[in-house]
Amino acid sequence: MSYVLYDPEAPVYRPKRDTTKIVLTPEQEDWLREHYATTYNKDCAAHLGISESSLHRHARRLGLKKDPKWFYQVELLHCQMMADANRGSGNHGTKNLLIYGAPHRFKKGVTSRERLGDEKERQRLEKSAATRRETIRKERMRINWGFEQQTRLKIGHDRKRAMTRHALKKRGYIIPERGSRIAYYGAATNRSPIVEQHAADRGIEILPAI
Repeated sequence: MSYVLYDPEAPVYRPKRDTTKIVLTPEQEDWLREHYATTYNKDCAAHLGISESSLHRHARRLGLKKDPKWFYQVELLHCQMMADANRGSGNHGTKNLLIYGAPHRFKKGVTSRERLGDEKERQRLEKSAATRRETIRKERMRINWGFEQQTRLKIGHDRKRAMTRHALKKRGYIIPERGSRIAYYGAATNRSPIVEQHAADRGIEILPAI
């Protein structure tokens, strides 16, 4: 067996490309304006005797675009062709689907653990938990920097403060909005020094109603 050794000193020969700019005749431009919107690019390029990349360049230069209605009909035709190919021509419908994808498809009455197995279900839960933790971390950073939340997650929820608000409401204190740190008392409020002290300890200010 003979070997060919690479010589780094040898000159590199590359074939020269034809860089001549393709120019369309006025008749070709008129034809392109008339047919580009409702004709496949490969058919337009074959008719004009140019490549598809050159066709794209000339279409941009002339400001030509495909007709949306024609394009939609083409997409429908392609979908129908794929459906026909999947049902016929020896594909036998669902038997043409990926074999190793079948066990992971959703089945009514089957849990994700039964469908995926213990190990993959554990990985799925770990990934979901990691995503949630990362979302909470970012939301806390937004709150600390004074920005609005981008999710509806309850970030920084203080259970003791929530219980204190509930106790204040039961005694008739007025809390203007959810999560507010201000409570107002009026003539109908059953005031309690102990509850108000707990509220002050947890950052809730007690003010008279005006």
